[in-house]
Order: sequence, then structure tokens, then C-alpha cells
Amino acid sequence: MATYGIQSPSPNGVTLTFRSAASSDKISGLRTKAGRILVNNASGASVNLTFSPPGNTGYGVANPTKVVACAAGQITEITLLPEYRDATDGYNIALAWSATSSVTWAAIR
Repeated sequence: MATYGIQSPSPNGVTLTFRSAASSDKISGLRTKAGRILVNNASGASVNLTFSPPGNTGYGVANPTKVVACAAGQITEITLLPEYRDATDGYNIALAWSATSSVTWAAIR
């Protein structure tokens, strides 16, 4: 399991570091505003990225998971909502991949 910080672009640009997808990846550093994750799926099949927001809804049931399909051979941009953060885990966002082979990602503000 690895935890990676969100990368911040600047007016001069930034060279993004893409991480190889691995089970139990986490993102740290997202504050009150949404961020983004870029998923580069170079594999030959679609890959699902699942977010499992902690806690319950206002009517007492577990918050629903959010599953995003990342098409084969494409880059998918996904909004990282502050609601995905887990206060019991240092406000990190857990990433759950359906497959990790040939998949890389970068989190940005």
C-alpha cells in the first residue's frame, strides 16, 4: 500500500508523475476543494476504479460507492470529491482497482 500526495500545477506548468496502479493505493492532501485523478489505462480491457466514501447518509445508510469505468487504451479524468476522504485514515482517499496491469494514474489539484 502506498499513499501519494496530490500534485499541484503552476503557471509555469508541471510534469506529472504517473504512478503504477496497485491495490490499496491512497491519495493524500485533498482539502476542501475537489481535485482530479487522471487514469491512463494502457491495457486491452476496461478497468473500474471504485471510491468508497466513509460514513452514512443523512437517513442512516452507508454512503454509496462510486464506480468509474476507465476505457481500454484511454485516459480518463475523474473528479476527486472531498466526500471521498476518510477522517479515520488521515483524510486519505482510498483507490480500489478492478485490475492494475498497464494502468497508471496521477492526482492533481
